[in-house]
Amino acid sequence: MIVIFVLLAPLLFSAQAQVASLRGQVTDQNGAIVVGAKVTARGSSGYVKSTTTDSGGSYSLTNLPTGEYLIEATAPSLVLQEPVKITLKSGTQVVNLQLSVFIPEQKITIQENNRTTVSTDANANASAQVLRGDDLDALGDSPEDLQEALMALAGPSAGPTADKFSSMVQRRATAVEGLDS
Repeated sequence: MIVIFVLLAPLLFSAQAQVASLRGQVTDQNGAIVVGAKVTARGSSGYVKSTTTDSGGSYSLTNLPTGEYLIEATAPSLVLQEPVKITLKSGTQVVNLQLSVFIPEQKITIQENNRTTVSTDANANASAQVLRGDDLDALGDSPEDLQEALMALAGPSAGPTADKFSSMVQRRATAVEGLDS
């Protein structure tokens, strides 16, 4: 039995010696910890293992085969400038990572085909009141009556435009009066 143990012991110890661990902390360029960052170890043999940082910004990758690795880390709007190259040996190694702000390129396209047009056409104006035929005959004959009727149709107005509107109505009333003669 002792002979078997002596023969198998080197195999057991060499298998344990080929396992590595990697741990560290992820921060941003200002030194603040980054919670929830994804840390990935990519081995040259194709082995890939990932984890996310905890509430303290720390990560730990265990049971990694020894060998050459690229260590990458990302978080929303943060990126590692370039992967860290490392040779993992048996035992635990520490690699702290610093992420930088990354703003992805954005492309905005503006199209000019949705132009709104301005029109004096009464059909294109939802609030227009068009007076025709009998509606015109119902207006007063004197300039004062016409002005009063048109002001009532226009609704209450305030400010400097009220005087401008009033003088416009008076001119039109005078013009209508001139047509009647």
